[in-house]
Amino acid sequence: MYHLWVEAEIKEKGNVAINLKSLEQSSRIFGVHSDDEVLTPYQKAVNNASLELAKNDCALLQNRGELFALARKKVDEDGYAYSKKTS
Repeated sequence: MYHLWVEAEIKEKGNVAINLKSLEQSSRIFGVHSDDEVLTPYQKAVNNASLELAKNDCALLQNRGELFALARKKVDEDGYAYSKKTS
């Protein structure tokens, strides 16, 4: 189990237990429909970034477009080595 600190609307903090495997599956951007799907290194990096972002803010799971944009930004900021940055 992974424990996250969440802040409710009444501004009380509490410790909530979240199943890490479930969080990993919910935060996937690529390979959502099959565990057997072969992903590129970039797709794996985006999935890992989206998991890290979801660990810090579960609300991002409600807006996958925002989660995807933030994950791509995080991959870029972390210095992902593209095989072909420009064409």
